[in-house]
Amino acid sequence: MLAQRIRSEIESAGGWIRFDRYMQLALYAPALGYYTGPEPKFGVHGDFVTGPGLGDFLARALAEHAGLDAMSNPVILELGAGDGRLARQLITALRARVRRDFGYWILEPSGSLRARQQAELAGLDARIRWLDSLPEQPIDGIIIANEVMDALPVVPFVKRGGHALPLGVSVGNERFRWAIGSEEADLAAAVGAVEHDLGMVLPEAYRSEVSLLLPGWLAALSAVLARGHALLIDYGLVRREYYHPSRNAGTLICHYRHRAHEDPFAYPGLQDISAWVDFSAVAAGARAAGFEIGGFTTQ
Repeated sequence: MLAQRIRSEIESAGGWIRFDRYMQLALYAPALGYYTGPEPKFGVHGDFVTGPGLGDFLARALAEHAGLDAMSNPVILELGAGDGRLARQLITALRARVRRDFGYWILEPSGSLRARQQAELAGLDARIRWLDSLPEQPIDGIIIANEVMDALPVVPFVKRGGHALPLGVSVGNERFRWAIGSEEADLAAAVGAVEHDLGMVLPEAYRSEVSLLLPGWLAALSAVLARGHALLIDYGLVRREYYHPSRNAGTLICHYRHRAHEDPFAYPGLQDISAWVDFSAVAAGARAAGFEIGGFTTQ
């Protein structure tokens, strides 16, 4: 049982773990996490609906910006393909616009989601492959990540005495609960960089979160592309809005049976946990990884 596994890890760590570790386990623990378990996630019988569940408008927009005709042997690499609808819609839309053949690769660590994708894409005459990890050899093509960045584990923090302290997880009264940890160098550096960019110090008791995984994730994507571009679709804000003084509770949000709430400990392994994306951090991390920024906009 996932809750017991998390409790055991908290006990082994001395009674506290940082929240990004809790989020990693809650979402991705093998066979037990939200995205690795068998329960439905998408649509009327799941917990939320993404764009491909409402129609093919996103796929048609992506196809317009594909640019595959200039590539000799292009590949589309989709990260976390959900229920497979976007893949089916995009393959169909690209065939109507692109004169070249192309491969469609899906990086999907969840066995249950991979099975659903295979059922959704069965019968399509297309070069589809499923991957367990990013390809070792760089590709020419497009990387697509639709609502993937918001599910990268984040580190919530609170400002106390001028320091950014990590918010983590402990156990009390047989239930997971928030607990403040000691100052940590990686978090202090990340929050310090945010404050430097903002030209202001975040106020006392201010709560928010940072994604410490984002720079490394973007660097890994850059290493995959020999030629092409990445299209990252998500919900979020530019930095000055993300860390606005009035937004003093962060952006962490959970979804369970089409209801949104703010308690990440309510249904571990059975609910989605996500945070909005700091688009300024994405742009900075992408530049550092060697990307050129083509721009960003709302959906």
